[in-house]
Amino acid sequence: MKSNIRQLPSILVAVAFVSILASSVHATTHPITFDTVPGGTIVNPANGHTYELFTGGLRTIAEDNNWIFMEAEAVARGGHLVTVNDAAEEAWIEDNFLALILASSLFSEAVWIGLNDIDVEGTFVWSSGQTPTYTNWADGEPNNVIEPISGIGEDVVKKEFNSGNEGRWNDVRINVADPGKSSGDDTSAFSLGLVEIEPVPEPASAALACLAALAIASLRRRIA
Repeated sequence: MKSNIRQLPSILVAVAFVSILASSVHATTHPITFDTVPGGTIVNPANGHTYELFTGGLRTIAEDNNWIFMEAEAVARGGHLVTVNDAAEEAWIEDNFLALILASSLFSEAVWIGLNDIDVEGTFVWSSGQTPTYTNWADGEPNNVIEPISGIGEDVVKKEFNSGNEGRWNDVRINVADPGKSSGDDTSAFSLGLVEIEPVPEPASAALACLAALAIASLRRRIA
C-alpha cells in the first residue's frame, strides 16, 4: 500500500531527513540546500496566497533532488507544492513565474507542482489535500511510463515548457531530479518547485473575530 503523504505531511519531512542522513555517507553527494529564486516570492491578488519559486540546489546525485524533497521543503515553508485550481490561476502563474523558471532551470524548463497519484495509480490528488477540478495535461499524458530496470512508474507531475508542451503537465517518476532528467543521471542539476502558502490569520485578529461573534450572538439573544 502506498503511503498517504497528502494526509501526513510530517512523513515527507521524516523521509527527507532520513534521506539526507543517508546521502551524507556518500562522498559524491552534496548537502541538500534550498534557495528562493530572487524575485520569486509573489502574492496572488485573486486568492491572497503567496507563491514562492525555489530551487533544490546544485548537486551531483540526481536522486537527491526529487519531488519528495521538494514537497517536504514546501511544507517546511508553510504550504505545499502549488495546487492549480483553474485556468485563470495557471495563467497568473505563467505571467509571473515563466521568465524566472526559464532563467533558473539548467537542463529542462519545468517546475514541480503538487499533483500526484502516489496513493492510487491513476487517481490524481493535490499534495495540499484538494481534489483536482482542473488539469492541463500535455498530449498523451498522463501515461505512467514504467522504467524497465527498476519497474518504477510515473506518480508525480511537472509543468514543463520544453518539447512544445507550453506549460502543460507531464507525469514523471518520483525520483527524477531536474524535471526531464532520468533518475540514473550523475550530473549536476537544479530542481525547481513552486510552493503555494495560504495566509494564516493573526492570533489577535482571530481572537477579535471570536469576540465579535460572541457579542453578536449575545445581542441577538437580548433582542429575541
